[in-house]
Amino acid sequence: MAKVTTVAECRHWKRLGTCVYGSECKFGHTSDPLIATNSQPESNLEKLELRRMAFNTIVPDNQKQNRGVGKRNRIRNDSKAGCFRRWLLDKIGAEYLNSNGGILDVAGGKGELSFELVNLNNITCTVIDPREMILEKLKKKAVRGFYHKNKVYLDWVHNKSPPTSESQLQHPNHLRVFFRPSLWSNDLSSLPNPFAEARLIIWTNKGLTTLEQETSDETSPKNLEENITPSFPKILEEKNDENLEEKIEEILVENFDKKDEEEMEKLKEVLKTCSVIVGLHPDQAAEAIVDYGLEKKKPFAVIPCCTYSKEFPGRRLKGEEKGKKGRIVKTYDDLVQYLMEKDERIRMEKVDFEGRNKVLFMLPEDFEKKDSEDVR
Repeated sequence: MAKVTTVAECRHWKRLGTCVYGSECKFGHTSDPLIATNSQPESNLEKLELRRMAFNTIVPDNQKQNRGVGKRNRIRNDSKAGCFRRWLLDKIGAEYLNSNGGILDVAGGKGELSFELVNLNNITCTVIDPREMILEKLKKKAVRGFYHKNKVYLDWVHNKSPPTSESQLQHPNHLRVFFRPSLWSNDLSSLPNPFAEARLIIWTNKGLTTLEQETSDETSPKNLEENITPSFPKILEEKNDENLEEKIEEILVENFDKKDEEEMEKLKEVLKTCSVIVGLHPDQAAEAIVDYGLEKKKPFAVIPCCTYSKEFPGRRLKGEEKGKKGRIVKTYDDLVQYLMEKDERIRMEKVDFEGRNKVLFMLPEDFEKKDSEDVR
C-alpha cells in the first residue's frame, strides 16, 4: 500500500491568503485565497504587491492574542528593514534615492536598513543616531548569502552575487548626533558640541539614557562599565566620582576637536544635499523627520512606533471646531493622526510586516501640489 504523505499548509498563505512563492511554494495552499484575483501573479513584483495588499486590507492593526492572556503578542517583523527597503525602491526608485547626498536614515539604530541599501543596492546612506552601529551579525549574514537566498526578492537586489568576504562590504556613513530641529534651524557653529552630547549617551536595560541619569540610579541592575560604549571618555567610567557633574558639563561645552569639526562639516553637507529622509521606528525622532521634510521640501518616509507621550506633553490633535485643540496624543493611532495633520498632502500606507507598519510619506511630486490639496 502506497504511503500517503501530507503537505503542511503554508504559514504565509494561512495567515495572509497569499504567498510570494505562488505555485512554486513547497507547502500547501489548501484554503481559499483571501484576496480575489483574476489571474495568478507571474512577476515577482505582482507577487509582492499581493502581499502588500493583504497587509493593507486584511491584516488587522491589532493582532489577535497569540501568546496567552497577559502576554505580549508575538510580532513577525524581523525582516522589517528588508520590507521597508523594497518599499522605498518601488515607491521612490533607486535613482532618486541615490541622487545628491543619498538617504538620510534618522535613528537608524544598528544600521540594518542602511547596511542593506548600501550593500545590496549601491545607494549612499548616512545614519544619524547617537548610538554606535552594530553590523557584525549583518556582515555574517551577507557573506553566508542570506540576502540572496530568496529568488523572489532578488529583483530588489542590484548586486546579484553575495560577497565572499566581509572586506567586500561597505559601511554606511554614520554621524553620532540626535536629530533635532536645532540641527537645521540654527547656525550649527553656535550650538554646544552635539557630538560630545552623543558620547554621554549609553544603552541600558531601560533604553537610551544619559550617563548622569544612569549614575544617579542606585537601583540599576547593570554595572555602568558594562553599558559604556567603547568610544566613551574614560574619565567618566567611575560611577562614584565626586566631580562627575562638572566633567559632564565640561564634555558638553568642550571645544570641537579636529574630528568633531570634520563631522560637523559632514553633518552640514548631508542635511543640505540628502535626497530623501527616512525613519524606521525612529522613536522620539518621528516628528522631527516630518518637520524637516516639510520645511526643506524633501521627500520623506517614516514608520512611527512608540508615542513617548510623557516626553511630548504638548502634542495635541486638531479639535473638531476650528481654532480649538483636541485631545492629547497618547496612543499609536493618535501619533499617526497627529503627524498626518501637519500637512494634508502626507500619505499613508502599510508595509508588509506585522506590528506598527504604517508608513507616512511624501514623494517628490507631492511637494508640487498646493498645501491645501488633499492627496491621501
